[in-house]
Amino acid sequence: MSRKTVLISAPLGLGALVLLWVAMSARGEPESRPARPVVKPVTAIRSAPAELSATVGTPAPASSLPPAPAEGGGEYTVINERIRKMEEKLLALETKRNTLAGGNQELERQLAEKQGELSARTMAEWRVRTLEQQLDLNSTQKQALIDLWAGWAKKDGGRPADRETWLQREAEVRSQLSVEQAARLHENAATQSQQMWANLGRSIGSMVGASKEDQTRYQQTLGDYRAPNAMLLPEGYGADWPGMMREALGRLRPMLSADQVAKLDRFVQR
Repeated sequence: MSRKTVLISAPLGLGALVLLWVAMSARGEPESRPARPVVKPVTAIRSAPAELSATVGTPAPASSLPPAPAEGGGEYTVINERIRKMEEKLLALETKRNTLAGGNQELERQLAEKQGELSARTMAEWRVRTLEQQLDLNSTQKQALIDLWAGWAKKDGGRPADRETWLQREAEVRSQLSVEQAARLHENAATQSQQMWANLGRSIGSMVGASKEDQTRYQQTLGDYRAPNAMLLPEGYGADWPGMMREALGRLRPMLSADQVAKLDRFVQR
């Protein structure tokens, strides 16, 4: 074989071998190499909870939230207006209530004042009426005495005046009477005071539950009563009922028990 032939055939033979080797490799490779298992992306799975928590905990950007309604328009304006009107009505009702409460207090004060004046005038009229026939009072004197006693009662307001005040009032009464009428009034006041004192010991004994014998003994201890000269109003001399009670209790105190004295003290304080 010539050298030229060898040179030509050698590459051809080598090429044939190469082609054969490639063909055999391509046929056996699927059977010799096992299929690769599908691997899940661990990184993506593990990062999912973190991304989810980040999504839940982190507020959405402002661009993704619905726009807040403006306060000055829409439905919120109607609601605000209704609230404002309700507040105005409530304020008006509270003002009216306070006005009515103040008016009621003023009416109650005026009513109490009128009742006090009416009671004082009624008592004054009763007192003057008891003296009218005894003193032979004319209409002018009657009205003047009623005004005096009604004014005193209103001024006292249910609290007894002291003796000095009653002595000054006695002078006012005397100025409205004649000398003869003043003498008659003195006799009337002295008689009433003596009668009251004559039964006071027995009255006190009855109040404390004393026996008949003790009541008589109390009265004997008190003795007789002598009215002050020229007395017109008993209150100025302690000759009215409260004044005589205090005087009698002072004299009878040594003869009474502690319980009896306490009972009479409460009565006198009233």
